[in-house]
Amino acid sequence: MKFGMTFSKNTYTRRTFINKGSLLFASIAMPRLGVPSVFESTSKTNKNTFVPTLTGEISCNKLGTTLMHEHILWFGGPRLEDAGYTPIPDDLKSETVDFAVSLLNDAARVGIDTVVDLTPFRPVDLYKRIAERTTVTIVASTGFYRRAKIPKRLAEIEDEKQMEELMLKEITEGMDNTKIKAGIIKVAGEGGSLSDW
Repeated sequence: MKFGMTFSKNTYTRRTFINKGSLLFASIAMPRLGVPSVFESTSKTNKNTFVPTLTGEISCNKLGTTLMHEHILWFGGPRLEDAGYTPIPDDLKSETVDFAVSLLNDAARVGIDTVVDLTPFRPVDLYKRIAERTTVTIVASTGFYRRAKIPKRLAEIEDEKQMEELMLKEITEGMDNTKIKAGIIKVAGEGGSLSDW
């Protein structure tokens, strides 16, 4: 049986191999699973689908090489008990923005086009400043991280409907009273599993 993939030295990138290998697997598995035309519908949809980013919507087919799980700015310490919860002190904000921009510009130089930031509590003002100074497209997230590691205002939400409304608002209207929309939802649990919360 011949599958149409030739493996000669340096002819396939990792992405090409994964894409062609996935298509090969799918072509074998899909008829058995009874999933017709999955690739047709996906390719037709992607041509007209847009993703919200920090600098506006972008067509899916223009995302390019994408890192799917990054944290441009991250405060990993315990949740502060004050309602203001500021992960980055005011006197370090400019330096922080400069540092993040330099790292993203380094990433761009080696071929990274898009970064998906999975920090669902993010200082949108700083992210916007960073996005304006780099060619790397940034997709921000909404959602919830581990309860012990998020701002108090989010950790205190007990009602599932309130969680849903917050995420929906950040996706359809904007995050933190801006017009900048989240492009992905993050959910993370404690110790590798999701709690009831």
